[in-house]
Amino acid sequence: MGKINIAAMGAIFKKEYMDTIRNRWLMVITLIFLLLAVVVSYFNSSNSRGVGFQNLDDTVIALTSIVSLLVPMVAIMLGHSSIIKERENNSLSTLLSYPVNRIEVFVGKYVALAAVLFTTIFIGFGGAGIVISMGSRTGIASYYLHFLLITFLMGLIFLGISMLISVTVKKRSVAVGAGVFTWFFFSMIISMLLTGLYAATEGNYHSIFSGEIGPSAWIWKAMFISPIDTYQMHAILIYGVKSVFGIAVPLLPSYINMWTTLVGLSAWAAIPLIIAIILFSRKDL
Repeated sequence: MGKINIAAMGAIFKKEYMDTIRNRWLMVITLIFLLLAVVVSYFNSSNSRGVGFQNLDDTVIALTSIVSLLVPMVAIMLGHSSIIKERENNSLSTLLSYPVNRIEVFVGKYVALAAVLFTTIFIGFGGAGIVISMGSRTGIASYYLHFLLITFLMGLIFLGISMLISVTVKKRSVAVGAGVFTWFFFSMIISMLLTGLYAATEGNYHSIFSGEIGPSAWIWKAMFISPIDTYQMHAILIYGVKSVFGIAVPLLPSYINMWTTLVGLSAWAAIPLIIAIILFSRKDL
């Protein structure tokens, strides 16, 4: 493979980041993140204190489900056409004609898009956190920072998956369809499948929605199949939540803790990325 050209990767990173960050839809998304967090905190009806800024802890719990839908969507939008678009425009072949190899191109693009995602999350939700903390003056800032970092990690998972899609498909239209399916599958379908299988084999829907799932139930292990469920479990563990929107959080097995959920999320972030790099380095362009 030879020595990695850091300068070349830096140039690719700079171009990709600047080209992407200037997109107006990203500015709109960042503003939506900020306004959404502020509105959810101010009008959070699940809190007994009524209208007004709730503390950061309550805001995070109220935001988790919404963030689980929006951040994967943004990450997929960023990555799904990152490779295939340039292949269709023949700009990828032109880029590779310069003294730069495929791994440098891919990593430069990935890191740039990850930086864009980081910027969007931390300006949007981070800015909202500053506003909320000024309004409520309660909550632990380090916990909120933890929430932002773990949200960014979840975004990296779907960025890696979407770039894997972009590497493997032959048309941009197929990448769009695959990206939409990926979002629906991980955001909605997989949780419904796991819940339905559990209700059909071991438990029932009442036990699921009343927080009566036992620590030995197989569904806890299966939750690691879903990166979004793993993310939500980690967010619950950050704050030691006992109930979410009136639904009791079941007693978690001992093997589900901050470290195992973090390892699960990290594995989800790394595996699609590694596969994408291998495929891209070998693909006939």
